[in-house]
Amino acid sequence: MRRTRLIQTAVYAAVLIFVLSAPACSVEFDYDIFIQNDSLAVWLDVTPVLTQPRLEDLLAGLDIYLGLDLSLEGKGTFGLYKSQVRQKSAIVISHKLIDDIYRLNIVSRGRVEYSFDNLLQLKQFMSDSLVFILSDKSSLDQEKQFRLSFDLMAKSGSNGLLGIRSGANLEPDERSDEIRFLEDAFSQFLKIIGFGRSAYHVDSPRFIIKDLPNSSQ
Repeated sequence: MRRTRLIQTAVYAAVLIFVLSAPACSVEFDYDIFIQNDSLAVWLDVTPVLTQPRLEDLLAGLDIYLGLDLSLEGKGTFGLYKSQVRQKSAIVISHKLIDDIYRLNIVSRGRVEYSFDNLLQLKQFMSDSLVFILSDKSSLDQEKQFRLSFDLMAKSGSNGLLGIRSGANLEPDERSDEIRFLEDAFSQFLKIIGFGRSAYHVDSPRFIIKDLPNSSQ
């Protein structure tokens, strides 16, 4: 669902990292920071990373891997900002050629999978329905000045490179510590990032927790 509140827009350089330097291009992301069920939440439209070359890879049967690193930074001594909460997520977009089904796997605070009948449905969902929970509101200083920093990386790769479709490598077992599981999953994702990746960075405007809007969804 598209949020009706004021949407903050970040325009910044997207640096394409290759063995040979590639020219930077301007990319625009929409995002929103708000309170949902007494937690600090972030809605992010990640569709700008679905460039035509990426979509062509997807249609050809390659997966698109996204690594998202959200960092809530609080203003400290001498006006410097220091990370207080970090949330790392891995997103895998896949296209099953046999039955023409699109799948979206998200590993963040747990693991969820969505299926779509066509590319339009997938892009619509990725544009308006990705919400990431950062922290309980009560654990944060309500009067302190914060900003949100996020790094987003994208790469196309071979099917099943992470084993995420079967869950063989990313599904936590009863003995695993959830935080360690997420860190391991993200580290595993980073190992495949290199040649041909796209990297993006955003720093939000400063905000105070008590001034953020509330959402019931």
